[in-house]
Amino acid sequence: MGLSRQIFVELPMLRRFSRADCGTQEVGDAYVEICLTQRLASPDLVQNKNSLRIVRYQALVDAMHAIEPLGRAPDKASPAKMAASAHLMKMTPRHRIAFLLKSLEGFSDTKLALILTCSEDEAERLVERGSAELAAHLQTDVLIIEDEPLIALDSEARHCALRYQTGRGVVGAFGRQRDFGM
Repeated sequence: MGLSRQIFVELPMLRRFSRADCGTQEVGDAYVEICLTQRLASPDLVQNKNSLRIVRYQALVDAMHAIEPLGRAPDKASPAKMAASAHLMKMTPRHRIAFLLKSLEGFSDTKLALILTCSEDEAERLVERGSAELAAHLQTDVLIIEDEPLIALDSEARHCALRYQTGRGVVGAFGRQRDFGM
């Protein structure tokens, strides 16, 4: 398979990763375009000892680091997708990239180390830190509204038990909305 065909096959995955890392379709696609026009046109690309998939992701990650951030274009995503993107953008960029390459693209620690030009141990630590950062941003408290007292108590007990596993706490349990001022 020729180089252009291989890039064509891999292009949707590059775009998915770049969009997830940058937070918007427009900015993510702009980085992929820059990567393809500047980095992948290099004649030494074909002679690289690593797989072309790894080389393409290396080039994209390098482009993301080397080029001034392109900013955030307005996106027409749903509120849930915008909230998820906002949480990702709060992460340290290198941790976020490692986390996304591992979780979204499915790279092993060995391949991740090649892409990020670091040791396998460092790649594993970057993913762990990314996962911990994301978990810290997603922690929230729970407010239980249940008009059946026994169900409310059971729900509160279950959520309190989960507090230690998830970092979430129960703010309170109320029987009706008007009990807490809604």
